[in-house]
Amino acid sequence: MKTFLYTLGCLGAAAFGYFEAIPRTHRPTAVPLTSEPHTGSPQEPPPVGSSSVPSEAESPKTLPNNWFHDVIDSHDTASEARIAVYEIIASMDPAQLLDFVKTGFTDDLTKAFRPDYVYALNRLAEIDPLAGARFLSKQTFGFATSSSFFGHWALRDPAGFADWLKEEPYSATTRNIPSSLATISKGNPDVAVAILRELGDSSHRIDGQRFMAAFLQGQTWKDGLNFLEQLPKGPVRDQALSELAATPGFPLSEHAEAREALSRLTGQAARDVGERLGGTAIELLKTGEVRAAAITSNMKKCGGEKIEITHATDFLQTLPPAERVAGIAGLVQSKAAQEAPAAVGELALRIPPEFTKERIRVLDTLLRTWVKKDAQEASRWVQSAPLSDTEYFRLTGKH
Repeated sequence: MKTFLYTLGCLGAAAFGYFEAIPRTHRPTAVPLTSEPHTGSPQEPPPVGSSSVPSEAESPKTLPNNWFHDVIDSHDTASEARIAVYEIIASMDPAQLLDFVKTGFTDDLTKAFRPDYVYALNRLAEIDPLAGARFLSKQTFGFATSSSFFGHWALRDPAGFADWLKEEPYSATTRNIPSSLATISKGNPDVAVAILRELGDSSHRIDGQRFMAAFLQGQTWKDGLNFLEQLPKGPVRDQALSELAATPGFPLSEHAEAREALSRLTGQAARDVGERLGGTAIELLKTGEVRAAAITSNMKKCGGEKIEITHATDFLQTLPPAERVAGIAGLVQSKAAQEAPAAVGELALRIPPEFTKERIRVLDTLLRTWVKKDAQEASRWVQSAPLSDTEYFRLTGKH
């Protein structure tokens, strides 16, 4: 019963902010991006690599396997037990901290989000962050926990954190780091900017869109723009600016740098932003994948509004080839289930042969819908359509 009450109390602490349940002497504080000695309050823990690591005399030499339950059972209230557990965690050396944290990631998934486990990881961020990072890099869950760890480390030792990130390969763990930096940037923008500057050519390891999306939670686009003005030119700034440009109310027509950043965006990121911007991107951007994605999105909407194919294709003929392909793709997706399939098929065949992948993808979209209506008619159309051998094989599985 006491263990249940302790857990319930921890969950309550998490709901109201876990720092309220953590001893004040071990709450994080920002440290400058330098190697100068820590000069903060004596009540605050000094930065990584200092005497904040417990000495052999301070650290418990061994802990019984059931120490956790013994501590809980020896206190009358959950709050007293919680403070006692934190005090023991604060005295642990890195190996003991890791042993404790591992039980939270293996025994019960919900434990990994409990404030005492988060606190233990944050202690590792203070006294042996590399050990904590190695452990988290092997985990496939626990975003909230890892985000707190990396945020704590970055806030306490920005230079060390940046050095580690320069060499760390991209993974499910590092994917969450932009959110950690975004949280830091709201209260300590100088630290976040210093880390991004320190990363230099390695700043591509930070997803700028993910960073800005997290930053904008509870903030306005003006706040985002003010922060971005402090960042150096580069991919992170471009990506973050692209995310900001898709925020409702952002004056894209007045911001040339944002339009240039959008024109350089590629891949899935460009498709996501293009769909969100829609007609605005078509109007204000002259070229690029974001504009193409916006055209695709608008053609999908045209299909939903029952606009005639001939009217839509008149517009598409005015576009450059790549954008015309994007528009046809969107129109086929929206019209496949509405119009006569053969007419939609003729539209799909307007994609030039040099865009082989796009032709196959669009025709496959049409045929998947068509065979549900009339498999025989769809088969006859495929047999007679002017397809290349590659297209025919990819669509039918036959030579």
